[in-house]
This record gives sequence, structure tokens and C-alpha cells, in this order.
Amino acid sequence: MSLIRLSSTTHAFNQGQRYVRLTPTIGSGTVTVTPPANPNLAPPGYYMLFLVNSTGVPSVARMVLILPAGPVGVGEEPDERLLDFMALRSANPMHGGTARIAFALSRSEVGRVEVLDVTGRRVKLVIDGFFDAGREQVVTWDGTDEHGQRVKSGLYWYRLWTPSLVRTGKLALVSY
Repeated sequence: MSLIRLSSTTHAFNQGQRYVRLTPTIGSGTVTVTPPANPNLAPPGYYMLFLVNSTGVPSVARMVLILPAGPVGVGEEPDERLLDFMALRSANPMHGGTARIAFALSRSEVGRVEVLDVTGRRVKLVIDGFFDAGREQVVTWDGTDEHGQRVKSGLYWYRLWTPSLVRTGKLALVSY
């Protein structure tokens, strides 16, 4: 088993790159892994978790979030990161129509929302711009690609990306 941290390239250099080999504990129908105790080896953030079989073939990645050690809560001064969210505000699976994707940021910054196919290839850039902090934004995806063509039924990812944040969700589309 291994973890690969999501990319954070700036100026052609990926200073957040991480590959972490894990030792699993195998139980009856379960596999358990523990992230490294040293937070310098696997800093908090999103990672892709892979299982590799005995012939060296990796599984499809599962997205996991490693949280900082210690209690998580809200004190007298709320942590602004608690404002960062992304959610689907429409039916899943999507039956024709549109998907409404809502998000809010704790800081004003540039960002984008895009739809990806299961291989990670961008299907459509939904919005790219500057977003104000603390205000819920709602964008829609109409089930089309960059050329305005309806996409096939299947699973898709919708992703919010900013320089300080990446959030990803899964969406099923059923075309008629």
C-alpha cells in the first residue's frame, strides 16, 4: 500500500510531492493502515491511496485526507479553514439536467471548478476566476464537454482547485 500526495506545482517545481509506503495490517475481510507518526513524512492534506497486488499492478486510487494530529475543534477565534467546502446541491446520479456545485472559500483567491472523467482527463472547465471569501458560490454543469457535446453516462469527478485548496467529489451521470 502507498500514498501519493496530490500535486501542488508552482513555478515548475512540486515542493509538496510525497510518496509514502505503508505497511498494512490484514484482517478478516479488512485491511488497516496507519499513516506515519512523523508529520514531516506525510503532512496533513489529500492523498491518493493505492493497493498494489503481488504482480505490481496498482488499484484505482481512493482519495483520503490526513488530518493534523491532536484535537480538532472551534475555539474563541474560529479556524477559517472550516469555511472551505464544496458540495453537490442536486440529484446524484444526475439524470440529464444540470449538476449544481456549491462551494465557499475562507480567503479570496483565484480558482476553478472543473469536471473530469474517471481517468482524470478534463471534460469541462465549469468556471475559472476570482472568488470572494466567505460567500457561497453555486455553479452548474450541464452534462456537456468543452465543445458543447453531451457526455456519455458514467462516473465523473467535479473538482474545486485554488492555490491553497483542492476539493473533489464524485458524480454519476445517466443520459437518456
